[in-house]
Amino acid sequence: AWAAGVDRATTVDEMRALLEELYGSARQQGLAAGGDDLGEGASRDAEWAEAWQREVEVDWHKRARASRSYAQLSLRADEAEWNLHAQGDLGAGTQLEVRSDGGKDGAGSGWRTAHVVAVFGDGSFRVVWEESGGRYRTKDVAAALSKAGQKEHGTVWRFRPAPRVHRNR
Repeated sequence: AWAAGVDRATTVDEMRALLEELYGSARQQGLAAGGDDLGEGASRDAEWAEAWQREVEVDWHKRARASRSYAQLSLRADEAEWNLHAQGDLGAGTQLEVRSDGGKDGAGSGWRTAHVVAVFGDGSFRVVWEESGGRYRTKDVAAALSKAGQKEHGTVWRFRPAPRVHRNR
């Protein structure tokens, strides 16, 4: 039905509606496929990641509704792909850790839980994390399989360590 709608669409408004439908459907499929076990104490991180994704989605819809040309809709389609794209083990919403310098005063430096908010077509990705004082920072990271990405993995970012399992004997 969606493909038939694309064939019939003749205006920017009709194409915008189809793009929003596609985005919403892909987003719902991604949410339904989620459900990773984040381990103990991760509920705040999960809530934060969900809130960030909602903000990304709301902002995307605002820009899509404001788009008045096919060129602008093309940019919204690229943004949607970045918000929904996955590359290997990385996709929007993936939790990992980034090394933080702690800001100007250096307080709170070390590894911080971060969330992937976009994966670009070349495999590079954008992460966001919370610094002390409630400030948020973002960083664009090279594709994991690139030379730069191989240098950054383990020094700039890393996958979260598996939660420790305590067994009663």
